[in-house]
Amino acid sequence: TNFTECPITKGVSKIVLFTATHIYTLYGIAFTSSDTYLSFTETRGVYTPIALNGNVIGIGDMSFMIDPFCEIADNKKLIENIVLFLISS
Repeated sequence: TNFTECPITKGVSKIVLFTATHIYTLYGIAFTSSDTYLSFTETRGVYTPIALNGNVIGIGDMSFMIDPFCEIADNKKLIENIVLFLISS
């Protein structure tokens, strides 16, 4: 996963999303690798599952927040960053 540097992605180098969808936006902060397939169109490309515009966060998958998926890669750090961002906004 590739990230734009911001408070939500600080200290995050890899996340795993299981049911993610693409967010059509210019404000992406997390991006898939180029070999990711969008199941709806069966098209390979770079997709944006997480976006941030001001203090609004768009997340195209919520499965990373629940057990056991929150324990994979840097998912727990991402959750912590989201919580800190939301309570400070």
